[in-house]
Amino acid sequence: MQQHGKKVEHDVLIRCLRPVTTTSTVEELKLLLAKVTDWQGLKKIALDHLVFSSLYRQLADNCLQEVPANFLNELHHLYKRHVSINLVKTAELTQILTLLQSHDIITVAYKGPVLAQVAYGDIAYRQFTDLDILVNRRDIDKVKHLLLSQGYTLRYSFTKKQKRLHLKHGVEFTFEHSRRTMLDVHWRFAADYLGGGLGPEEAFGRRVPIQILGKTVYTLHPVDSLLMLCQHGTFHFWSTLSTVSDVAHLIHSQNSWDWPAVLERAKTFGLWRQSLLGLSLAQEWLGAQVPSAIIREAEADPAVVAVRRTVSKNLWSRRGDDIGFLEQTALYLQTRDCFKDKFLHVWFRLAIPTVEDWRWVPLPDSFFWLYYGLRPLRLGLEGLVLSLR
Repeated sequence: MQQHGKKVEHDVLIRCLRPVTTTSTVEELKLLLAKVTDWQGLKKIALDHLVFSSLYRQLADNCLQEVPANFLNELHHLYKRHVSINLVKTAELTQILTLLQSHDIITVAYKGPVLAQVAYGDIAYRQFTDLDILVNRRDIDKVKHLLLSQGYTLRYSFTKKQKRLHLKHGVEFTFEHSRRTMLDVHWRFAADYLGGGLGPEEAFGRRVPIQILGKTVYTLHPVDSLLMLCQHGTFHFWSTLSTVSDVAHLIHSQNSWDWPAVLERAKTFGLWRQSLLGLSLAQEWLGAQVPSAIIREAEADPAVVAVRRTVSKNLWSRRGDDIGFLEQTALYLQTRDCFKDKFLHVWFRLAIPTVEDWRWVPLPDSFFWLYYGLRPLRLGLEGLVLSLR
């Protein structure tokens, strides 16, 4: 696995994320741990890639003798705090969902604790910083009123024209609570507005119930969750190992997959290439059980091969925020299935103002039209600063 990074700490982390643990993989991990010299660096990498909990559990469960006792004790204290935070956030999520359901608001919770439960079998096995739910756009004002009544505040205050454009082309409202809980209320998935992708109607129609902290909540159908994870990972350029780990563990969590149906659904929503990318990364890095026929399809697509090579090159050295607008756009366009989706992506990224533009230069609605010129200016300046940095 040394091809994934120059440091042995990188290879240790890769080993700890594999969804299947066998006697041989544990022995391989122990041999790698004997070569580790930078234990604090290993911890930092795991935290940066949002996979600290998986690192700790693997070391605590299988490699007690190979890890310095003081380091493992340090990880243990961090893990206990992590579990406590996850429990608080999960309880908050179930309360919110119960509140919305009591007002006849259809919801789908995804990522966060529900993905931890479905893919990893334990909400402690996944790091998450915020909560994500999907609702109908027509219910947004109702949801906002209910959340404000519970002590939440809207992170950004919209003018009338900003709100109208944001509802048309945006994806979410972010709410914050004094308990430091951040809640993203979506009416479409994060990458959907850039062309293609799973729509909310399909997600609502196929949602499935799960039990979490003794409560029944609804989340995405496993196939839709897999496609969403591939779309989400590509949107963020697979810059953290957590995105690949989520795909690998979700694949392992299900007894069987109808892979032809998965790929057919991916094609239907313009996610075929992004799905090949995510599935092949999960197989290459973490040994996910992906059929060889799918891997051959990924290897036969030059765009998928090129993006995968770039992702692997950037994995340990660059984050998504370190990639400039032009490079982001070029990478993302390679993962789109058709010209229409590519055109929509470029159009929305260049022409449609967003919250970042409104924060950059606050203007009254009477000057709202200026944002259509300010947006490309801001993107250009950010690209210049990034290149200089």
